[in-house]
Amino acid sequence: MKMKMKTKIKRTVSESARGRILRLCDSAASTAALLLSLQTLAAVEDHQATGLWGVLFLVVAVSRILAAFLFRSVGDRMMSVYFFASCAITVINAVTIFIFGSSVRILSVVGILFFSTLIAHRVLKIIQNRNLRSGVINGIAILTIMFFGVLFFGKDEEIGALIPILLAFSVAALSLVHIIVISFSQIKMNILLKIMRKTFAAEILFGLLLLIVAFSFVFKVLEPGFNTFGDALWYCFAVVTTIGFGDFTVTSHVSRVLSVILGIYGIIVVALITSIIVNFYNEVKDSDRTENAAKKETASGEENGAVPDESLHEK
Repeated sequence: MKMKMKTKIKRTVSESARGRILRLCDSAASTAALLLSLQTLAAVEDHQATGLWGVLFLVVAVSRILAAFLFRSVGDRMMSVYFFASCAITVINAVTIFIFGSSVRILSVVGILFFSTLIAHRVLKIIQNRNLRSGVINGIAILTIMFFGVLFFGKDEEIGALIPILLAFSVAALSLVHIIVISFSQIKMNILLKIMRKTFAAEILFGLLLLIVAFSFVFKVLEPGFNTFGDALWYCFAVVTTIGFGDFTVTSHVSRVLSVILGIYGIIVVALITSIIVNFYNEVKDSDRTENAAKKETASGEENGAVPDESLHEK
């Protein structure tokens, strides 16, 4: 029994490590796709960009196959099948470009297949989640994808010339969003929200937001160097984060005093965020320690021949 327990724990650890490796590889593939799509976007008017297009879709296919194995490891068969099929379609796109070139007509066909896989992904999300929030968000995403996809059917020559640009921009945007989603998916927001409520961090952050907006209005009026309200917001962000880009400065005494107040408040908020991260780390560590202790207690009880309460109740 003890050997079975150890094997189960090792299998769980190996599955967890496999998931982390797949996420890291997926992030690397998405980063490569982002870089290649930007290079393709810069060379989109060059007729020699066929190699870039082909390599770009091969990298996207690698990202799809990694996502398929990741969903397969967590037991999500529907999304795993989708990503395997999406990988196959993306490989077909790459082979088509390598064989027939990267003309506007070929890229139109490739774009139609590419956007079709994106729409299928959103539809599967709606079927899988089955709630109003998911339906609204994914419905808006489907309408947006269809709006861009309709441009591929445009008969106007000007629209036809935009097809390569639209396709490269879409791949770049989706790769960037995918990287952001993977990065933030590793943060347990529910735990952070609990810590923020316990430490009154929400009130402090809201106060910081009010200060930034209010001071931005003042800076826009007092400082001639701020042409727009956005410039004032950018300056306040630089002050709060203590980055200090130096592209905007204030000259009046009132603005300098407000900058000092905003900077001090920003230091307090940075200290608060640091404490939140520390509390998050300690809470996760304590949770893991409790879980490991429970596993050891269960294993020792089974080794000593202890009968669970449920078994006694059934007998």
